[in-house]
Amino acid sequence: MHGPLNREEQNRLERMPAIGRARGYRLYALNGTRWLDCWLDDSRALLGHRPSKVSIRLKNEVDRGLYAPYPNRWTRRFEQSLMRLFPGYSTARFYRNTERALDLLGLDQNPTDPMDLPDDLDAFDGALWGRPLLPGHPKGSHLFTILPLPGLTDVQAVLTNDSAMPPSDPVSPIILASLTRSCASASSFPAGKPPEFRESSDIWKRRGPYMNFRGSEEDYDVLFESLIIRHILIAPSIRRPSVMPMEISDKEAAMLDAGSSSR
Repeated sequence: MHGPLNREEQNRLERMPAIGRARGYRLYALNGTRWLDCWLDDSRALLGHRPSKVSIRLKNEVDRGLYAPYPNRWTRRFEQSLMRLFPGYSTARFYRNTERALDLLGLDQNPTDPMDLPDDLDAFDGALWGRPLLPGHPKGSHLFTILPLPGLTDVQAVLTNDSAMPPSDPVSPIILASLTRSCASASSFPAGKPPEFRESSDIWKRRGPYMNFRGSEEDYDVLFESLIIRHILIAPSIRRPSVMPMEISDKEAAMLDAGSSSR
């Protein structure tokens, strides 16, 4: 599933120490510890923290001095980058948040996570969350994209084949430029050839970089506890997928798969 965290999930994440910086798939805490991040801000940091060239793009836009959400050159560029990241849709829009997007489109239910659907499903009669780099991603009536840029959770992009979609909301060009660059990084992998993600043991069901735990909720709780004391962060509940980092050591991979001993 994807969407707001419940209180129990928030409590689990709040057990993390204060983080001072992040690089790639690792977090560096103020208390001196280093963490492997397999949660990745609910997969928004799918390509790692500080995605390629985003910092440079962000700095260039800051230097231009336009923070306010006036009409700007990035609106159309961002919409085009979304359609390259998720081909098969003719229209892309973005709104201030998910609630506003649902309201404008007259949808009364949150999108469905494709990770909760059969692997071989080609199309879904309803709105879907869009997961970058998910192999065989099904098509939905509306695709609410999970944008590959950590921290920016308010902007909600939507793809559809309905040309009558309401126009996009005004958004700061600083945010749009960063999102455009991160989407371009994700879509730069050739079709059918996502980045190399390490194989995992049979305790995880894998779909591309995404991992769902195969065991019981009790087993997952044991695994979460065993990993957090080893400075590895996975999804805060069994209902949400974790992510296999593109950069992981043999020792870290062994710890991530150690849940087989608790089953």
